[in-house]
Amino acid sequence: MRDKGLSRFHRSFAAIGLSFIGCILMVCLIPSCVISDYSHLSQTGHKTLTKGTLPKVFLAEFSSAVYDASIDAYGNHFSGLLVIKRMKGETFRTVLTTKFGSNLFDFSFPEGSDSLVVHQCREELNRPRFISLYKRDINLLLMRDILPAQAKVLQSKSGKGPVYRIKKPEGRHFYYLNENEKQLRKIEQAGFMKGKRVMISLKSANSMQPSRIVINHQGVDLEVELALIKSN
Repeated sequence: MRDKGLSRFHRSFAAIGLSFIGCILMVCLIPSCVISDYSHLSQTGHKTLTKGTLPKVFLAEFSSAVYDASIDAYGNHFSGLLVIKRMKGETFRTVLTTKFGSNLFDFSFPEGSDSLVVHQCREELNRPRFISLYKRDINLLLMRDILPAQAKVLQSKSGKGPVYRIKKPEGRHFYYLNENEKQLRKIEQAGFMKGKRVMISLKSANSMQPSRIVINHQGVDLEVELALIKSN
């Protein structure tokens, strides 16, 4: 009986040990998965980012812009005109209308908050998942409340300007600058698990706002393309 009791004890102890080792391996593998997506970047230093050291997508002088919009979401395609307008201070409003004038959605982003206020949203887009992702995407573009921040300075193998990496509670933010370091060419947010990433490509005809914005979500059926029509 004593031998059987010891045997059961040893088996239980071994199972606990294996579970503990599994947890340790999971913790160790999570950062490595994220790092593998950015193996083309090498660290060159650290930098304290303050106002003026990291250019914004929409500068303080920005008032409003109209984009030709194309949205593919969950098997549906939507197109129309997206208006991005600064209401007051750092409060913004985005309205997507069809070319016939009917609203597909109308959202506002209050100053001092990363929340989204739904004023109107068409049924096909009125999904918690879409609204959550759109809120994250626009907040990434608005770049509010991220400074001051401690950033790692990275350099890509292609040599196209520096990359600033900022660690946030929801993951890591990567800001890719042009060679002259005056404009952003890409923003990425990587979660702590591989396959959870949003990529925003930017092309600018001037320094006021980007002329083209493409938003892709890794592992999510959602893509947004915006082409500038006019701005004020």
